[in-house]
Amino acid sequence: MSLRRIWCLLLAVAAVLGLPLAQANAAPVLPWPDQPVGTLTNPATGLAMDVFGYRTDAQTPIQVWPLLGADNQRWKLVNVPGGVEIRGIGSGMCVDVAWGSTDNWAPVWQWPCYGGTAQVWREEIFQTRPDGVRTTKFRNVNSGKCLTMDGLSSAQGRQLRQFDCSTSDLRQEWALTTSPQVAACTTPAVPPGAMFRAIGNRNTFWHSGLDDPFWHSNGGFLPGDLIRFTATGSTQIATWGSHKPPSGDVGDIAPDDGRWPLPGSPKYGLLMRVRTGSAVWVSGRGFARSIDPGQWQYIGQDSGCLMVKQAPGDFEFLINDANLGDNNDGPDVTAAQWRGTPYYTG
Repeated sequence: MSLRRIWCLLLAVAAVLGLPLAQANAAPVLPWPDQPVGTLTNPATGLAMDVFGYRTDAQTPIQVWPLLGADNQRWKLVNVPGGVEIRGIGSGMCVDVAWGSTDNWAPVWQWPCYGGTAQVWREEIFQTRPDGVRTTKFRNVNSGKCLTMDGLSSAQGRQLRQFDCSTSDLRQEWALTTSPQVAACTTPAVPPGAMFRAIGNRNTFWHSGLDDPFWHSNGGFLPGDLIRFTATGSTQIATWGSHKPPSGDVGDIAPDDGRWPLPGSPKYGLLMRVRTGSAVWVSGRGFARSIDPGQWQYIGQDSGCLMVKQAPGDFEFLINDANLGDNNDGPDVTAAQWRGTPYYTG
């Protein structure tokens, strides 16, 4: 009989007889408050922890897949003696090492939650990355090994496994995004939002304060909010020049000669930056790469989904042009916003 079945039998006998079971060490302090629900994503690849095929049956592999935000990618970290259970929102089952193995590269699947150590994880080697993203490693209580991606560059669709923990192993890092609106923000069908004109011949500021009557979300920006900017229309480059779309001249990259606002990105493309506060990319430019104040970012026709980390007072938009003074018109930018739950950064 497997160790798992023996443990389940002991639990059943204890429940019937009213016997106490020996408790593991007290649960550690969680790196994120309470018992949050969210997506767990590897920052090195942007891939999310995912239940294969949206399935709800036992032994379904836990894999990594592009971030979609559906319930098969949403998890609740439940505080239990010795660590946490990682419970799937879609299935209600726990992330579990197959058959309680202690071997390197043992596969990880979902299994009904029963309190065994093969599905209890300690959040360890907790750190804040240079880009400001807070991550943790999940060490299995039974094996002492860490929840690990099977590869980095070609990991999509591969089953998660356990492997010896290492402070430098990027395959073992996991970041938590707690907003339940990630799926809405990352979908191609972005709902209508507030529209404004990004003037082609000067910087355009878009304010989000409470005193802005045109902003459609109460409270401006709050930490955890999701934002997505999409742009249409065009900018006339020079008085009698041609019109350029928000994507700019994709095949013509601005040189680093001190004249272009953002060298290395398409000429005449739409740029964005935050003047105060900061944000992180959730999708579109790589998960959880920080956007710090004053740093121009190329967004073109679609910024992808952004999450507010420290609430910005306003966003600033600019055309990537060495000479703005003779431009006309400008793209129409639509700002869609979803009110999220806090993004925990410590």
